Amino acid sequence: MPVVAAVRATGAASLDGHASVLAHHLYQAGAAADTGRTASFLLLAGRRALAAAAFEETLVTFDQMLGLELPEDDALLGEACEYRGEALAG
Repeated sequence: MPVVAAVRATGAASLDGHASVLAHHLYQAGAAADTGRTASFLLLAGRRALAAAAFEETLVTFDQMLGLELPEDDALLGEACEYRGEALAG
């Protein structure tokens, strides 16, 4: 993905700090992006939003993730549901 390459080119040691931007671009790319990679960045972005008490952003992020066509037994789905529940409680 060009966005991931651009972030790496800036010298970012870790993509974690850019999870929200990367998740957004991967999600917007739809079928052109790898679903597993998109889900991973959405999960990371959702965790960071939850840690910042940005509950609405957390819900949107995990709703997007749950809308992806992931296998039913994918462990990321369980995590997404758990964190989504925490955001609802917040």
